[in-house]
Amino acid sequence: CMWSRVCAAAAILVLTPLGMKAIERHSNVFRRWPAARVPVLLAMLGFAIQVSVPLTFGVFPQIGRAALSDLEPSLHGMRRDSLVDSDGKQLFPGDHSEITKVIYNKGM
Repeated sequence: CMWSRVCAAAAILVLTPLGMKAIERHSNVFRRWPAARVPVLLAMLGFAIQVSVPLTFGVFPQIGRAALSDLEPSLHGMRRDSLVDSDGKQLFPGDHSEITKVIYNKGM
């Protein structure tokens, strides 16, 4: 889903600058130690990534469905008895029905 990637990136790109602005507004840490700006920014960025990416993966489904007719023409008309595992053994012996839908992992 496109929205899972948008939400993960938006949380990182929005929360980090807002946090830095809040620190600058309510503290004089960066005026006293200007070199602390980069480590604090990287720490906030790392925290935003650690929180937002797993959260968006949990909120949005990572499984997709597609009709076989929407995929490559070489897959059209595939039957269940043509599917084999890594050892070459048929997964559905004797089942000659045609595959109409596939379920896949969207991944990252």
